[in-house]
Amino acid sequence: MSSSSVASPSPPPTTQAIRRCQHCRKILPSTTATKGCRPCLDKRSKDKKDRQLKKKAEADRVSSRVLQEKIVAARKLRALKDLLKGGRKMAKKPPPPSNITCLSDKDFYTSITAYNATITQSFSVVSDPEINNQQRTRQVSKRLSKEAKLKFDYHENIFTGKHTSNRYTRVFRCTCKDNLPQSNSVPKLERRPSDLSDWIKKKGKNRENDDGRCAGRITVIAEKDTSHVLGIEGQRIIVKVDH
Repeated sequence: MSSSSVASPSPPPTTQAIRRCQHCRKILPSTTATKGCRPCLDKRSKDKKDRQLKKKAEADRVSSRVLQEKIVAARKLRALKDLLKGGRKMAKKPPPPSNITCLSDKDFYTSITAYNATITQSFSVVSDPEINNQQRTRQVSKRLSKEAKLKFDYHENIFTGKHTSNRYTRVFRCTCKDNLPQSNSVPKLERRPSDLSDWIKKKGKNRENDDGRCAGRITVIAEKDTSHVLGIEGQRIIVKVDH
C-alpha cells in the first residue's frame, strides 16, 4: 500500500474567541465589528455631544462677559476723555460751581479777609476719613482767626442747635470791640414816629449790644458734599460772617 493512498488527518476544529463589550462587559455577537455594544456606544456618543455643548456654552458665556467688561471700560474711558476735554476747554474761564463760591481754600480765605461786613463764602475739599465735620470746622475756625484776621475766640462755640452725621455747625461771637475803651453811658437811639425810617437805618448799622460789644456772629459749617461728577465724596465748608 503506497503512502499516497493514506488519507491525511483533518485539522482540529477551531473555537471562536468570546468578545465582550469594553464598557459593560456584555458578550458581543460574532457579527459585531465594534468594541462595544450598541447601547454603550449610543450613550458614549450622547455624553460626548453633551460635553461639547456645555464647553461651547461656557466659552460663549466667558466671551460675553469679557465683551461686556470691554464695553463698560470703553464707555468709562470715553466719559473720562470727554470730561477732560471739556475741562481743557473751560480752563481759561471756569464757571463757578453751583454749590460753592470759591474754587480753592486760598480764594476762600482771601475773599473773607477782603470784607469787613456781611459775607457768605464756601469751598469744597475731597473727604478725608480721618477728618470728620466737627474736626473740619475746628480747623477752619482756627485758620479764620489767624489768616482772615477775624476777631473771635474759636474755643467758644455758642451754637445751641442739633448736629447731624452729615453736618456740623459752630457759631462764634465777634470780639472786634471787646478791647476798645467803653464809655460809662451808652447813648440809646429813641424811636419816634416822625423819623421811624431813619431809626431803622441807624439801628441796622449799629451792630452793638447794650454793653457796647459787637453783636456780630461768625458761623462755620462743614457738611457732606456729593455733587462731584465722578461720585467722589467731599466736604463742603461754609462760612457766614454777619458783622
